[in-house]
Amino acid sequence: MLFTKEEYQQRLNKVKKSMREKGIDLLISQDTSNMNYLTGYDAWSFYYAQCVIVHVDADEPICFVRAQDAGGAYIKTYLKDENIFVYDEKYIHTWPLHPYDALV
Repeated sequence: MLFTKEEYQQRLNKVKKSMREKGIDLLISQDTSNMNYLTGYDAWSFYYAQCVIVHVDADEPICFVRAQDAGGAYIKTYLKDENIFVYDEKYIHTWPLHPYDALV
């Protein structure tokens, strides 16, 4: 991690404060810079579905990544393992499946 867990927690708290002020309960961002800002995840895997999910009442965000990229999430983020949601490779280029089906 480039920053301390405390730094990431401060960033998350700022985002959640803004979410509360705007009446937002759940935030899903696919932007790699947002994923990095909130979790430390910085893999170049943005060509497939991935996102960070922030619930206003959760202690940590969820990092949603492809199985092939999960190692980077486990190594590069401060998140507990249960907050790294890994989707199977069967969702890649397999119509009618889509990686976000794994979130449903």
